[in-house]
Amino acid sequence: MTGYEKNNDPLISIIMPVRNGGQFIGGSIRSVIAQTYENWELVIVNDHSSDATSDIVKEFIKSDKRIRLINLRGKRSGAACSRRCAINNSRGSWIAFLDSDDKWAPEKLRLQMDEAGKSGSRLIFTASMFMDETGRLKNFVFHVPERIAYPEILKQDVIPCSSVLVRKDLLYDSFYETDNFLCDDYAAWIRILRDNGETAKGIDLPLLKYRISRTSLSYNKIKSSYRTYLTYRHVGLSVPAAVYYWCWYAVRSLKKYSGIYFE
Repeated sequence: MTGYEKNNDPLISIIMPVRNGGQFIGGSIRSVIAQTYENWELVIVNDHSSDATSDIVKEFIKSDKRIRLINLRGKRSGAACSRRCAINNSRGSWIAFLDSDDKWAPEKLRLQMDEAGKSGSRLIFTASMFMDETGRLKNFVFHVPERIAYPEILKQDVIPCSSVLVRKDLLYDSFYETDNFLCDDYAAWIRILRDNGETAKGIDLPLLKYRISRTSLSYNKIKSSYRTYLTYRHVGLSVPAAVYYWCWYAVRSLKKYSGIYFE
């Protein structure tokens, strides 16, 4: 027992970057508190918010000491650096990611830890539902495969960041991006599957509610597609290979988002 285990449950560090997330962060935090898996810490990194984000988080901390707040100093850093800061300050042997406008189903972490115990998987992700800025659910579920390996992950990022549970030791050499114009999470999944011989395990249940927001990086599909191409190049793909897999990405993303926006 490491000292961070409770009833033989390993500690999960939940990573939440935020900037001006006061409108939605309360719902995200409440979805963490509602988890049936109780041995977690929530590490929130506040990237120079000018709204009430910090005050909202501090109110939650008063009643739940499993929540920690880190206020970044200096200039604005972006989500990639904020995630890295939270990972560096985490204490758990497992890492989960949750963006400050997304939500989890109560059984999300428990089902993933049960799967880790059964299959020995070290990277586990789930299907997702989608909601608009008002919280209204879309009539669409993004289903995920039972397993995915490299190079299939290159054809489409089917691993939603806010759905991931991953062993921390897999992240040390894989989740180190600081360039916010890259898809830092996608680059990490590619490296983990390529460099460690891992196969990611999918749970095809919509345990994540992903918010579609006009302020998110993924909302602008032109910029998002360019970021994907740059990510391919950044992880070492040649120009022909990057173009080839970008074509797969474009076709599959069109199918995905047509289901979301044209329900």
